[in-house]
Amino acid sequence: MEIEDGIAAAVRLAEGASLREAFDTTDPAGWTALDAGARALTRAPGERLGTSAWERTDSGRLLVKVLGRERRLLPRGVRLTESQLALGLCHRDGRVRQSALERVGEHPALLPLVVVRCADWVPQVRERARERLAELLDAAGAARLAPLILRMGHRGRGGFAAELATALLGGAPREVLDPLCRHTDRAVRRYAHRLVIGSRLLSPAELARAAALDDDTVVQDLCADAALAAVAQEGARDDVLEPLLGARNPRARAAGVTALRRAGMPERAAGFLGGPGGAGAGLCAVCGAAVRG
Repeated sequence: MEIEDGIAAAVRLAEGASLREAFDTTDPAGWTALDAGARALTRAPGERLGTSAWERTDSGRLLVKVLGRERRLLPRGVRLTESQLALGLCHRDGRVRQSALERVGEHPALLPLVVVRCADWVPQVRERARERLAELLDAAGAARLAPLILRMGHRGRGGFAAELATALLGGAPREVLDPLCRHTDRAVRRYAHRLVIGSRLLSPAELARAAALDDDTVVQDLCADAALAAVAQEGARDDVLEPLLGARNPRARAAGVTALRRAGMPERAAGFLGGPGGAGAGLCAVCGAAVRG
């Protein structure tokens, strides 16, 4: 999403739209666009100083007064809607952002913005956001917010949320992690497979199937290597070898061939060095280069 999308989302929130009406809350880019768009300054005709587009709406002007009333930011007794609090969490005044963090417990849907604030450039805001996230986030929430958490992890000061999520998900049951292993975002799938492999939540046969079926080469390698390690400990089994050897991707097939060789069955490997259905020599060369010793 572009910053213009975030500006438009902020205006819709100021005018009373719900979060889901204002933007796609399932898209991590929607939250980061809102955060940037709410602070983006533009000049209206006749203005000398820029203001945020949402602040120029009738409801936005009222909200600005509430946020800074009597120099007390978000005073007690003033109830804000979820949409208004979202704008407070994205406000360009760090004192407003910090004050808004005190109220997020009343609105769990705003937890994504707490993740964003954990990378805030103002130390006081950043530290309070991290305290609040540690208080409010559980394993299920970490799984739900994993795409955004990983996205924020690439920013400066963005590692805290990822470390917290990993600590929570490292001991999570399989049913929490399974949806992440099937996620459409390959970065999420890579992250999830590292977790399930580290916790030994997948059987060797499941690892082999994941290596054969996932279209991401990193996931293929992670699962194939883990399947090979299991074969080395438990011995070659058909429910592990067959998915690897029958895979369309050469990395998984190479892992299957390696398993056969290590099991002392190199004669079975010859038929699998080419592509499925007797593919040409090009695939054979790829597999041969990828075979582990």
